[in-house]
Amino acid sequence: MAQNAPGDAVLYEGDAATGDVVRIHVGRYGVSRTVIATGFAVNNGVPGTELGPGGLQYDAAHDRLYVVDGTNDNAVIVLTR
Repeated sequence: MAQNAPGDAVLYEGDAATGDVVRIHVGRYGVSRTVIATGFAVNNGVPGTELGPGGLQYDAAHDRLYVVDGTNDNAVIVLTR
């Protein structure tokens, strides 16, 4: 979670069902969800495996979101604006 301003918060979620990365903004006027990346592989619940965007880490100093891609030798993908 990253705090952008007093009273507001931004969360990033990796959706293993769709392969999307979602930005969730929680503020005074409600909650909004925006898909910011798509195309990560998913396995649709195959036992013993788990695919999808994972290991999300936000770097506030550089405004970057790091995402682990489990199908590409666990490569780390960097999302920037």
